[in-house]
Amino acid sequence: GDARFGLLTLAWTTIGYFSLFDLGIGRALTHAVADRIGRGTAHEVSTVSWTAIALLAPLGVLGGVALYVAAPYLATQFLQVPADLEAEAIGAFRVLSLAIPVTGATAALRGILEATQRFMLVNALRVPFGVLTFVGPLLALPFSRSVVAAVWVLTAGRVALFIAHVVACARV
Repeated sequence: GDARFGLLTLAWTTIGYFSLFDLGIGRALTHAVADRIGRGTAHEVSTVSWTAIALLAPLGVLGGVALYVAAPYLATQFLQVPADLEAEAIGAFRVLSLAIPVTGATAALRGILEATQRFMLVNALRVPFGVLTFVGPLLALPFSRSVVAAVWVLTAGRVALFIAHVVACARV
């Protein structure tokens, strides 16, 4: 229905906004890695990469905790979700909070791949997971009409995207 689709849209928007909280570190990492490769100091790439991820990890955890704690306020006060959907909305935001820590780290890992000019690999990762972002909730429909189930699919997709980026960066 309309109310549940509205909640799903808010979940998509929330993931988008939290990806901005990498504070530009992902793009800065792209520059730093490309610069080191260009100067012939590729041995420094690992240190720079781990430093960026070490900065992003606590920010992501903090954002995830903040969303988890704020979920009841968001649902009942800020968004004024209908009473019959409040529990579902709170559950959806709390599940979504699990995706927040990996969202910023994924941006940093993508930056490493872009700096090493692995654009085909970046696109090979982004396209299917981009499709999963919008098709994934449809896959949950045969099992549940709850937004929480759809958000579980989104969250699992974000975690899988993070793992795929870790594997790709390790190989590169």
